[in-house]
Amino acid sequence: MNKYKKQMNKGFTIVEAMVAIFILTISVSSMLGITASSAASARYSNNEITANYLLQEAIDSIRNSRDTIAFQIKDGSGGWDKFLERYGYPLDKCFSTGGCYLSMDTFKVGDLTGSDISNCGLNCPYLKYDDTGGNLFYNYTGVAKW
Repeated sequence: MNKYKKQMNKGFTIVEAMVAIFILTISVSSMLGITASSAASARYSNNEITANYLLQEAIDSIRNSRDTIAFQIKDGSGGWDKFLERYGYPLDKCFSTGGCYLSMDTFKVGDLTGSDISNCGLNCPYLKYDDTGGNLFYNYTGVAKW
């Protein structure tokens, strides 16, 4: 008997090739799923950070208004009461059940009339990102881009 018999079948069979393609397909599709998931998470995180910065800006504006009105009016007319009136105390504007919004385009820190503060009722407007005309701002009239 010849120990060194020549083999005629060298290479993969069709079953081996299909199993290899199946394993490759599963691994590639799982990588694509992970990539899509991480891109969605990054977009969500970006929106959360932007919302937090916008909220902080509104809070800083209200604090600045409080400091300007409540602490700088020293004529005995009650600066703190004037600040509360500006925001609608006791049952209007920001103290209503519907909440309020600030029109940041016309917001004036020391304005005692509060004309730049509105009651939302049931429909508070959403801030929208406005990139028209080279402006990169958030306002109530822009086109919403999520």
